[in-house]
Amino acid sequence: MTTGLRYVDAVRLLGGQDPLLKRIDTLAGLASLGALPVVELIEAKNEVMKLGNDLVNRVRDRRSGESWTSRTARIEAAHTIIVTAAFFSEAQTLSLPFKWSNLRITKEEQCVMVVDLVTPAHPSPELSFEKTCSSIYTYYGSLSKSLKQFVSGLSFWNDLAHHKRKKTSTEITKTLPVRALERYKDYYRQLQVDVQEFAYWANMVSDEATRTELASVNSLLTRLTEGLALPVQLESLAKVQAARLQRPIAKSGDVPIGMSLPSLQDAYITPRYRAVRANEGASASSGDEDYWGEQEVRDDLPAFIAGFLSTSDAAAVPLLVLGHPGGGKSVLTEVLAAHLPSSYMPIRVPLREVSASRDIQGQIEQAIYLSTGERLAWPSLARSTEKALPVVILDGFDELLQATGSHQSAYLERIVEFQERERDAGRAVAFIVTSRIAVIERARMPLRSLLVRIEPFNQLQIERWIDIWNRWNAAYFTRANLKPFSAALIESHFSLAEQPLLLMMLALYDADDNALHYTIRGLRESELYERLLKSFTSRELRKHHSSERVEQLVEQELLSLSIVAFAMFNRGRQWVAAAEVTEDLNALLPSHQMHSRDLDLPLSPGELVFGRFFFVHSSKANYDEKALQTYEFLHATFGEFLIARLVVLMLREMASQRTSLFTSEIEDTWFSALMSWRAISTRTPILGFLQEILADLPSHERNTCLRRVQAIFHGLSNRQSVGHSAYQPMAANSIELHAHYSANLLCVGLACTPFITVSQLFPDYPDEAPAEWLKLVRLWQAGCDADEVTSLVATIQATSQQDSKGTRDLRLSYAPKGWDRPPIDLPWILDLSHGANGSRTIYLNKPWAEVWARQIHFSFSPFESILLHLVEPMMEEGWDLLSAFHILGDYTSRSVESGLRDLLWLLVNNAGSVEHRAGAYIRLLMIPRFEETELSVFNVLAADLAALDDEDAREIVSTIISLNPSGEVMALVRSLALERGVTDLDHDG
Repeated sequence: MTTGLRYVDAVRLLGGQDPLLKRIDTLAGLASLGALPVVELIEAKNEVMKLGNDLVNRVRDRRSGESWTSRTARIEAAHTIIVTAAFFSEAQTLSLPFKWSNLRITKEEQCVMVVDLVTPAHPSPELSFEKTCSSIYTYYGSLSKSLKQFVSGLSFWNDLAHHKRKKTSTEITKTLPVRALERYKDYYRQLQVDVQEFAYWANMVSDEATRTELASVNSLLTRLTEGLALPVQLESLAKVQAARLQRPIAKSGDVPIGMSLPSLQDAYITPRYRAVRANEGASASSGDEDYWGEQEVRDDLPAFIAGFLSTSDAAAVPLLVLGHPGGGKSVLTEVLAAHLPSSYMPIRVPLREVSASRDIQGQIEQAIYLSTGERLAWPSLARSTEKALPVVILDGFDELLQATGSHQSAYLERIVEFQERERDAGRAVAFIVTSRIAVIERARMPLRSLLVRIEPFNQLQIERWIDIWNRWNAAYFTRANLKPFSAALIESHFSLAEQPLLLMMLALYDADDNALHYTIRGLRESELYERLLKSFTSRELRKHHSSERVEQLVEQELLSLSIVAFAMFNRGRQWVAAAEVTEDLNALLPSHQMHSRDLDLPLSPGELVFGRFFFVHSSKANYDEKALQTYEFLHATFGEFLIARLVVLMLREMASQRTSLFTSEIEDTWFSALMSWRAISTRTPILGFLQEILADLPSHERNTCLRRVQAIFHGLSNRQSVGHSAYQPMAANSIELHAHYSANLLCVGLACTPFITVSQLFPDYPDEAPAEWLKLVRLWQAGCDADEVTSLVATIQATSQQDSKGTRDLRLSYAPKGWDRPPIDLPWILDLSHGANGSRTIYLNKPWAEVWARQIHFSFSPFESILLHLVEPMMEEGWDLLSAFHILGDYTSRSVESGLRDLLWLLVNNAGSVEHRAGAYIRLLMIPRFEETELSVFNVLAADLAALDDEDAREIVSTIISLNPSGEVMALVRSLALERGVTDLDHDG
């Protein structure tokens, strides 16, 4: 929200020369500071209203050819006028026991009867009008409070009767803010009819088509810029940008022969969005899904953009458009550049095409040259349209940031500095910048920047897009004897269809022999991805190779793409640089042949593997005359599927290896090279794809894969190293490599089978499963980061079990939806004798606890230190209670301390039934060796019985006796019952 204006500044800005302003100016010189005499304004209500109406009417009268800067300032000043006028006009109408004109104010009192009238800012397009009114109501409340304090400090106040003082306070502090706000709303609604900016600011554009179709941004903004024309120098650029609307939405080489792709103008669907100011929360730019989820989803993007470009903020901070790959950011900039009125001088700058080493001015000039072949200097261009607001659209900031690393992290701040320089030179300029959500958090975000996040398509938008697609291709479907594309085909794959570019990918896939029509029913996600990737890879390869070679080459290409997916994953990113891909391919596939379309082009393997795939997004920047490129999949699940696919291929290869009399070792060089860097549990889709693909294997092959995984796991403890010396996606030590490899082996094994026992992982130590599991968990804690450990805990469920001989083991299973934490199995933890009958109490001695506490202090483990902090008071004063555990016959356990805590909770909160209370008492009374506790429990029971009515007291005693406690406890309970007067007990004990 823009900073508010002072009232006197607004009056002067609008050219006010009213005698009232002169009167204010002469009053102690206070008006020069923006401070105004409250009573003077109230008393001069009619003059205030006349001045306000006159000044606001001047705004209604549009000046032909008026500059954007002048008009914006005058309109924002008009808002300040109506905010102030609404308050003081309503103050005069209050029902008070005095007249403002009758107040006798001393010279001393005149010194304090001023208020600095800096009004709240005008409405801003990212906020609802209701939120603006809320801030103005708060302002009116503060102003009313100051007015009341001033009035109550005047000499006449003490002469008023008490009820009159109370009435005055109520009228000023309660009634006045409400009335003033309603008057402000009336003023605003009247003004927005004639002054379009007021309607845009407050989201009051009523026409549905105008609100929702991006092309209407032209008509919305043309209303504000009558008399302003495009500089002749930019006519060529305007034509180039408008021509993009008539081109197909995709390259014709990406579609089957004979198809007719719709034009951008016909196929473009204006996206829904969410909006927020950068200073309203640091999470706004970091991709925090919870934060963005709190923001309203809106469908009025044209009106929003018009609102932004009609505020002074447009010339001070950038508007950032955020979205996912394939979400339509770049297409939006193309449509916007074509539809913005010429008086806004739109200049689209594709940052991937201009030099990243140039400053912003140089990039603008270079973009104009690349588009039109004309060299134009920015200063002379800006001077030729001093009355307009040029809009520079920087498309692909994420590409600039990603390709150059940290070199451009301050780029957004430099935009703000450029805007400040241009304002000072009298050449206001607005910036719209696009970026992917995942990358923008690496940049420094200027305060008050306006952020817009593009939303995925909803069901209605998908259906509308499909309708356009089918209408354009009706003739093709008829000639090819194909069925039209249908929304019903993609219901189970909505996460793909909601991204525009991926929706077109599905449509293109179905256009090839109606592939989706005949396979979609019951088609699992892994099968869809397999067919999509093979289809588009084959289609691309058929352009350059014979049909006989295509099948072989498809597998080679998918292998390369799988290594690329690992290149991203193992570096902990969703993208990878071309140079990094080249390094990985050379390390893992040194003899692999990459097939260039043009053998004359000196392309690296990294550039070749990406250069021809529809489902890969390329980011490019030119820095110091060097092209820098990074790549990522249009949807993260493409990479996750390719990882799972390659894992299964490697598993099957290992399963096919033969062992001999001399060696039983499994060759896992490739497997360990790729699986020793990041825990795949951090990406649950990978595990889901693994399960689906492995489930399709014959059971005997799947079991062989499992045995190979177990064999590798078994031999890990004797291996000095894992991985491949030539493959180093990041720096890691041997502990980290072993930790990640062992974690991933377990995850892969659990994808092969419903469960694995720890004793199967460590067959040499069948009796030491608990100890071996603990070592493994500690290895993960040492070698994996916190997110990876958290994902392993969330993904793998460990359940204690014990055989008939008392041997303890752990059953491990995959829990894709998480698992509920069971109670601690204390008999298993403490290895109590299996099969012992009856209940018993065990005790942990205090020296053991001291050793435990020292170990925690020695390690400084955060979580364990917090637990120690919680129990330390009990260790000092109540160790016996803390360390005693009652083991019941069914091997469930309870600590004495937890029993006391449960009883205390029931009593303090008067919660639970009589049976619950009786159970809490009996659990404590049946624990031996606790005379002091027993006495305390009896005292509590006596007090409880005394507080209960006769029926509840009888029931609680009867319930305790029915549980057949020991004779001593029975006698004491009966004694308490007699003292309470409970004599008719049914139990004959």
